[in-house]
Amino acid sequence: MAYKIIQASYPGTGSTVLVNCILGLLSPHEHLRFRKTTEEYTRFPLQTIFKTHHIVLKDWEKIMPNDSIFFALTERRDSTFGDLIDKFKRRGESVRVMCGSPPSIALLPEECHTRSNCVVFQYEELLETPEYTIEQIITTVQKKLLLVLPEVFRAPLLDNYQKAINRIYEMNAFYESIKHLKHKSYINMYGICPQHRSQ
Repeated sequence: MAYKIIQASYPGTGSTVLVNCILGLLSPHEHLRFRKTTEEYTRFPLQTIFKTHHIVLKDWEKIMPNDSIFFALTERRDSTFGDLIDKFKRRGESVRVMCGSPPSIALLPEECHTRSNCVVFQYEELLETPEYTIEQIITTVQKKLLLVLPEVFRAPLLDNYQKAINRIYEMNAFYESIKHLKHKSYINMYGICPQHRSQ
Protein backbone atom coordinates (compact mmCIF):
# COMPACT_ATOMS: atom_id res chain seq x y z
CA MET A 1 0.00 0.00 0.00
CA ALA A 2 1.32 3.43 -0.96
CA TYR A 3 0.62 6.70 0.82
CA LYS A 4 -0.74 9.68 -1.11
CA ILE A 5 -1.10 13.23 0.17
CA ILE A 6 -3.39 15.30 -2.02
CA GLN A 7 -3.62 19.03 -1.49
CA ALA A 8 -7.10 19.70 -2.90
CA SER A 9 -8.63 23.17 -2.73
CA TYR A 10 -10.40 25.93 -4.57
CA PRO A 11 -8.03 28.48 -6.17
CA GLY A 12 -7.35 31.59 -4.12
CA THR A 13 -7.56 29.84 -0.76
CA GLY A 14 -3.86 29.51 0.10
CA SER A 15 -3.42 26.18 -1.66
CA THR A 16 -0.02 26.97 -3.20
CA VAL A 17 1.43 28.04 0.14
CA LEU A 18 0.01 24.94 1.80
CA VAL A 19 1.34 22.44 -0.72
CA ASN A 20 4.77 24.09 -0.61
CA CYS A 21 4.71 23.87 3.21
CA ILE A 22 3.83 20.18 2.96
CA LEU A 23 6.57 19.56 0.41
CA GLY A 24 9.02 21.50 2.57
CA LEU A 25 8.20 19.32 5.57
CA LEU A 26 8.11 15.96 3.78
CA SER A 27 10.18 16.29 0.59
CA PRO A 28 11.99 19.65 0.65
CA HIS A 29 13.61 19.50 -2.79
CA GLU A 30 10.68 18.04 -4.73
CA HIS A 31 8.97 20.06 -7.46
CA LEU A 32 5.28 20.79 -6.96
CA ARG A 33 3.12 18.57 -9.17
CA PHE A 34 -0.32 19.83 -10.22
CA ARG A 35 -2.95 17.41 -11.46
CA LYS A 36 -6.02 19.07 -12.98
CA THR A 37 -8.07 15.87 -13.23
CA THR A 38 -8.04 12.28 -12.07
CA GLU A 39 -7.43 11.24 -15.69
CA GLU A 40 -4.28 13.35 -15.75
CA TYR A 41 -3.10 11.67 -12.55
CA THR A 42 -3.46 8.18 -14.01
CA ARG A 43 -0.85 9.12 -16.63
CA PHE A 44 1.61 10.11 -13.86
CA PRO A 45 0.72 7.87 -10.91
CA LEU A 46 3.97 7.84 -8.94
CA GLN A 47 3.81 11.14 -7.05
CA THR A 48 3.24 10.85 -3.31
CA ILE A 49 2.33 14.53 -2.88
CA PHE A 50 0.47 16.66 -5.41
CA LYS A 51 -1.93 19.57 -5.74
CA THR A 52 -5.31 19.74 -7.46
CA HIS A 53 -8.35 22.00 -7.69
CA HIS A 54 -10.53 18.93 -8.33
CA ILE A 55 -11.95 18.46 -4.85
CA VAL A 56 -14.36 15.61 -5.41
CA LEU A 57 -12.47 13.43 -2.94
CA LYS A 58 -14.33 10.26 -3.83
CA ASP A 59 -13.04 10.55 -7.42
CA TRP A 60 -9.45 10.38 -6.15
CA GLU A 61 -10.22 7.48 -3.84
CA LYS A 62 -11.86 5.60 -6.69
CA ILE A 63 -8.75 5.69 -8.91
CA MET A 64 -6.41 4.76 -6.01
CA PRO A 65 -8.34 2.02 -4.18
CA ASN A 66 -5.21 0.32 -2.84
CA ASP A 67 -3.54 3.48 -1.54
CA SER A 68 -3.86 5.19 1.81
CA ILE A 69 -4.94 8.72 0.84
CA PHE A 70 -4.80 11.84 2.98
CA PHE A 71 -6.28 15.18 1.92
CA ALA A 72 -4.98 18.60 2.97
CA LEU A 73 -7.69 21.14 2.16
CA THR A 74 -8.07 24.90 2.42
CA GLU A 75 -11.10 27.11 2.70
CA ARG A 76 -11.64 30.85 2.77
CA ARG A 77 -14.43 32.46 4.76
CA ASP A 78 -13.45 36.02 3.82
CA SER A 79 -16.54 37.76 2.42
CA THR A 80 -14.34 40.19 0.46
CA PHE A 81 -13.02 37.25 -1.57
CA GLY A 82 -16.12 37.51 -3.75
CA ASP A 83 -18.11 34.93 -5.60
CA LEU A 84 -16.08 31.79 -6.28
CA ILE A 85 -18.20 30.78 -9.25
CA ASP A 86 -17.47 34.08 -11.02
CA LYS A 87 -13.74 33.72 -10.32
CA PHE A 88 -13.75 30.30 -11.95
CA LYS A 89 -15.76 31.50 -14.96
CA ARG A 90 -13.34 34.38 -15.56
CA ARG A 91 -10.52 31.84 -15.61
CA GLY A 92 -12.45 29.59 -18.02
CA GLU A 93 -12.82 26.83 -15.42
CA SER A 94 -15.73 25.17 -13.69
CA VAL A 95 -16.32 24.20 -10.07
CA ARG A 96 -16.74 20.57 -9.01
CA VAL A 97 -17.59 19.87 -5.42
CA MET A 98 -18.16 16.72 -3.40
CA CYS A 99 -21.92 17.02 -3.07
CA GLY A 100 -24.74 19.45 -3.62
CA SER A 101 -24.62 22.75 -5.45
CA PRO A 102 -21.39 24.68 -6.03
CA PRO A 103 -20.69 27.19 -3.25
CA SER A 104 -20.74 30.94 -3.71
CA ILE A 105 -17.71 31.30 -1.45
CA ALA A 106 -14.76 28.99 -0.93
CA LEU A 107 -16.18 26.80 1.81
CA LEU A 108 -15.90 23.03 1.97
CA PRO A 109 -18.72 20.58 2.65
CA GLU A 110 -19.02 19.49 6.30
CA GLU A 111 -17.81 16.00 5.34
CA CYS A 112 -14.32 17.41 4.79
CA HIS A 113 -14.18 18.61 8.40
CA THR A 114 -15.18 15.26 9.86
CA ARG A 115 -13.26 12.71 7.76
CA SER A 116 -10.33 11.10 9.55
CA ASN A 117 -8.17 11.33 6.41
CA CYS A 118 -8.72 15.08 5.92
CA VAL A 119 -7.12 18.10 7.50
CA VAL A 120 -8.65 21.51 6.76
CA PHE A 121 -6.69 24.76 6.89
CA GLN A 122 -8.32 28.16 7.03
CA TYR A 123 -6.92 30.77 4.65
CA GLU A 124 -5.82 32.91 7.61
CA GLU A 125 -3.64 30.05 8.88
CA LEU A 126 -1.60 30.26 5.66
CA LEU A 127 -1.49 34.04 5.18
CA GLU A 128 1.75 35.74 6.19
CA THR A 129 1.27 39.07 7.96
CA PRO A 130 3.53 41.22 10.17
CA GLU A 131 1.90 39.52 13.18
CA TYR A 132 1.82 35.98 11.74
CA THR A 133 5.18 34.87 10.38
CA ILE A 134 6.29 32.15 7.98
CA GLU A 135 7.69 30.29 10.98
CA GLN A 136 4.24 30.34 12.62
CA ILE A 137 2.62 29.15 9.38
CA ILE A 138 5.01 26.18 9.19
CA THR A 139 4.38 25.37 12.87
CA THR A 140 0.61 25.37 12.26
CA VAL A 141 0.90 23.12 9.19
CA GLN A 142 3.31 20.78 10.99
CA LYS A 143 1.05 20.42 14.07
CA LYS A 144 -2.08 19.76 12.04
CA LEU A 145 -0.37 17.20 9.79
CA LEU A 146 1.05 15.37 12.83
CA LEU A 147 -2.54 14.84 14.02
CA VAL A 148 -3.65 13.17 10.78
CA LEU A 149 -0.72 11.54 8.99
CA PRO A 150 0.55 8.08 9.97
CA GLU A 151 3.65 7.50 12.10
CA VAL A 152 5.83 6.96 9.01
CA PHE A 153 5.63 10.73 8.34
CA ARG A 154 6.49 11.81 11.91
CA ALA A 155 10.30 11.93 11.54
CA PRO A 156 10.37 14.04 8.35
CA LEU A 157 7.65 16.35 9.70
CA LEU A 158 9.83 17.06 12.73
CA ASP A 159 13.25 16.94 11.04
CA ASN A 160 12.47 19.21 8.06
CA TYR A 161 10.99 22.17 9.96
CA GLN A 162 13.79 24.57 8.96
CA LYS A 163 13.85 23.25 5.39
CA ALA A 164 10.13 24.03 5.09
CA ILE A 165 10.72 27.57 6.35
CA ASN A 166 13.55 27.98 3.84
CA ARG A 167 11.36 26.70 1.01
CA ILE A 168 8.65 29.31 1.67
CA TYR A 169 11.20 32.14 1.93
CA GLU A 170 12.79 30.93 -1.33
CA MET A 171 9.36 30.67 -3.00
CA ASN A 172 8.56 34.26 -1.98
CA ALA A 173 11.93 35.50 -3.26
CA PHE A 174 11.39 33.65 -6.54
CA TYR A 175 7.95 35.24 -6.92
CA GLU A 176 9.42 38.71 -6.34
CA SER A 177 11.96 38.02 -9.10
CA ILE A 178 9.29 37.07 -11.69
CA LYS A 179 6.19 39.10 -10.77
CA HIS A 180 6.99 41.84 -13.32
CA LEU A 181 7.03 39.36 -16.23
CA LYS A 182 4.06 39.14 -18.61
CA HIS A 183 4.03 35.43 -19.49
CA LYS A 184 2.42 32.62 -17.53
CA SER A 185 4.86 29.84 -16.80
CA TYR A 186 4.58 27.22 -14.10
CA ILE A 187 7.89 25.52 -14.90
CA ASN A 188 9.45 25.98 -11.47
CA MET A 189 9.51 23.96 -8.30
CA TYR A 190 6.88 26.08 -6.54
CA GLY A 191 4.07 26.00 -9.11
CA ILE A 192 3.78 29.78 -9.35
CA CYS A 193 3.66 32.24 -12.24
CA PRO A 194 4.13 36.03 -12.46
CA GLN A 195 0.38 36.65 -12.07
CA HIS A 196 -0.10 34.01 -9.37
CA ARG A 197 -0.96 36.31 -6.46
CA SER A 198 -3.16 38.66 -8.47
CA GLN A 199 -5.51 36.03 -9.94
